[in-house]
Amino acid sequence: FFGETVGTVPDLWLPMSVQPRIMPADYLNAPNSSWLSMLGRLRPGVSPRQTQAALEPLYRALSDLTAHRPDRDYRVQLQSASRGIAELESRFGRPLWVLAGITGLVLLMACSNLANLMLGRAAARTQEMGVRLSLGASRARITRQLLTESLVLSALGTAAALLLATTGARALVAWASAAGDWGLSLAFEWRYLATTLAIAVAATCLFALAPAWAATRIDVHSALQSAHGHSGGRFRNRLGRCLIVAQLAVSLTLLSVAALLAHSLWNLRHQDFGFDAERVLVADIPLEFTSSMIRRNTALRQPLFDRMNAIPGVPSAAVSAFGPMGSTMYTCFLSIPERPWQPGDFTRRVHISERYFETVGTRILAGRGITEADRADSPKVVVLNQTAARALFGRANPLGRYVSANKTFESKDGLEVVGVAHDVRFFNPRDPYGFVLYVPLAQAPAPVTAVLLRTASDPTHLAPTVRAAFHEVDPALFVGAIHPLAESVEAQLSNEKLLALLSTCFGVLALALTAVGVYGVIAYNVQRRTREIGIRLALGAERGAVSRMMMRDVALLALAGTLLGAAGAIAATRALRTMLFAFAPADYSLLLAAAALLVLIAGAAGYLPARRAARLDPMNALRQQ
Repeated sequence: FFGETVGTVPDLWLPMSVQPRIMPADYLNAPNSSWLSMLGRLRPGVSPRQTQAALEPLYRALSDLTAHRPDRDYRVQLQSASRGIAELESRFGRPLWVLAGITGLVLLMACSNLANLMLGRAAARTQEMGVRLSLGASRARITRQLLTESLVLSALGTAAALLLATTGARALVAWASAAGDWGLSLAFEWRYLATTLAIAVAATCLFALAPAWAATRIDVHSALQSAHGHSGGRFRNRLGRCLIVAQLAVSLTLLSVAALLAHSLWNLRHQDFGFDAERVLVADIPLEFTSSMIRRNTALRQPLFDRMNAIPGVPSAAVSAFGPMGSTMYTCFLSIPERPWQPGDFTRRVHISERYFETVGTRILAGRGITEADRADSPKVVVLNQTAARALFGRANPLGRYVSANKTFESKDGLEVVGVAHDVRFFNPRDPYGFVLYVPLAQAPAPVTAVLLRTASDPTHLAPTVRAAFHEVDPALFVGAIHPLAESVEAQLSNEKLLALLSTCFGVLALALTAVGVYGVIAYNVQRRTREIGIRLALGAERGAVSRMMMRDVALLALAGTLLGAAGAIAATRALRTMLFAFAPADYSLLLAAAALLVLIAGAAGYLPARRAARLDPMNALRQQ
């Protein structure tokens, strides 16, 4: 038993009543905090719909939030917990399905290569098959023998795959959960073995049926006369070429997907976040909701601010509540006399100290930021982000205008706009820019959730100094993680990094399989046409012409595979559009680059056997029967 949430493994369970005594904040008496998960077992015959209908009025009656915020429609949302609360499934479900599809395509490419290998092997055994048939063996018996041989080959690969998957799965989960330390059970189960065996049998049928069928559809008389087993070579060659065209098409699709996902990750990392995360250190402080804790937190705000700004190597420091890349946020209404709050508006309220914008590196586009002059007894001020300023005031100058954190503007609660800040990605790098309201902590007390410090060098080196500074201010103050802000940004990109890394690895594997496949088909073609090439050379054909003749085959294969792959790449791009960040029509150039790389690799793979064909000795080639 791992607990109710998949991926989270508690070390012990305690009664909820002891929560305020063992944690720094009293969540039991914090009605504005959403932290509880309820689980229930349904009675026999009771449906989830009936349960939800019974719980909603009960929740409305018990919830203090509903009474204080009539604008919000609080509801009970039920979901199945028969296999635990699957938050990781909702987060990684779609990326893993994409990776499963990519894996399936790579498996098809491997089957294609093996099919070509078995076709070549069947060609070499043509005389043997002819002897068996002439001695009375049935075609079905020979087919079973060839399938059994292929199944042995597949079994060896399956055993190696299981060994690799056992260690690879642990490494992959450890890498993906570096920031979260998931507790997932990776014990080997019979279901894994059954699934792998089923895939192995299916793969064997894919790569072995066609060669086995081809090996038994030979003419016995021609096979017995063929000393080197080239009977039926034309059919095998056509089938092998078709497999290579399909392989090239799949490879181009995979390369295009990998290029697009990697480019999307690059866009996410290098976009304008609205702040400069380099050399910024963040010290998290757990939320404190009770009145006594907020008073204690408020009393520590100025000493913390002064002490952090006094640390050597810290050009500026600030304290904030609900700042960037944090796990919590505070929302409010936003209105002006000409424009009341609208249902689609989403306003994030951030409480900050002076020097905040300087510390996080957010530019002030107009007016000023929050300063030490914005005290509790001074006129109440606010800084808007540019999206909110544009939506509320259009092209008019917002400085000196008043806004209200209410559904309709109320002059007694008016806040003077003293500045406009650059838009900021606050939590998820994919989130659209919303409305942001920056208010001074001195005028709007709130529990400090983070201390931010801009450092002159590597911020990780200052973490022990910062923790010691917290202890000097208040030895009883609980401090959470102290980490660079850049790490928080990277932690939000785990899905994209997983997709980009693994798809790139599969793309490289697809290129390698394609190169091996093209090499094998051209090499087999050279072997099949050895006497023809010897005759051409003996009659005076230039070796360069022989090489170009073989390379024309490569060019035709590459052209056909690229055309089919381009259609697959465009279809895959459209299917993945919602997963790509900042996708633009110019990104289709990545598909052209992937096609050029594929053609280059295919050409290099085909050039080696083509050059060997041009260097054949005509006399040795003509002696072959």
